[in-house]
Amino acid sequence: MKEKEYKAEMKGKQTKLSPDKKKKAYPLIELDLKQFTLYLVIEDNKGKILSKKLIAETDTYLEEISYHMRELKWLTDHEVALFKHTNKPVYTSVRLS
Repeated sequence: MKEKEYKAEMKGKQTKLSPDKKKKAYPLIELDLKQFTLYLVIEDNKGKILSKKLIAETDTYLEEISYHMRELKWLTDHEVALFKHTNKPVYTSVRLS
């Protein structure tokens, strides 16, 4: 596996449509042998990626990557937020211009 530089992608189950139903957002996890990388992706209805923002890079422990993926929620028609597992409402958002 090391020789082939194994990499995989997993699309999160938390796909959410925007309030205007013209876009969708979802978490995307890229896996390799050394780390997990979490992105927040926004697509239009035709599948064209409008934005892809890096949220976190962690070791290969599911608990660490799941910390960043509590809830996905659209704040407006042009801004989506991915909340973390904390006591306070902490999130990372992506705003389309």
